[in-house]
Amino acid sequence: MARKTTRLEVNMASVVHKMKYYEASLADGRVREMMKEEAKVIVSNARANARPLSTRVANSIGFIEKKNYPYNILIGPKYPQGNLAHFFEYGTAPRQNADGHNRGRMVAKPFMRPAIDNNIASVKLKILIRLQEIVKKLKIKK
Repeated sequence: MARKTTRLEVNMASVVHKMKYYEASLADGRVREMMKEEAKVIVSNARANARPLSTRVANSIGFIEKKNYPYNILIGPKYPQGNLAHFFEYGTAPRQNADGHNRGRMVAKPFMRPAIDNNIASVKLKILIRLQEIVKKLKIKK
C-alpha cells in the first residue's frame, strides 16, 4: 500500500515581498507622526509634572528626532535648555567641594517616569489601533 503524505508548500517569496512592501509603505513617516500624535499626552503630563520644579526644564520637554529610527520616538528634555533635568529626575548624592564644604544633596523628584507610567498602556493601545487602520488601508501589490 502506498503511503500518503501531506505536504504544505509555502511560497516564501510572496511573503517576503509583502513584508518588504509593508515596510517601505510604512517607513514614509506616517507611522512616526501617528505615534507622536498619540504620545502627546505623555509630553503634556511630563511638562505639567516638571513645571513646579523648573519652567525652563518643563518648556524643553518634547520629541527628540532621531532620523535613523523610523518606528521609534524619543520623549525627553532637549538640551541645552533642559540641562538640569537629570538632577530633578534622579537626584544627587551628597556633594562636597574641594574645600570640604558640604553642598548638600538633591532629592529625586521624578517628572518623566510618572508621566510615562501613568499613560503608556493607553498610548500603546491607541497606537496599535491606529497602526491596524493604516495597514488595512494599504493595498498589497502582487
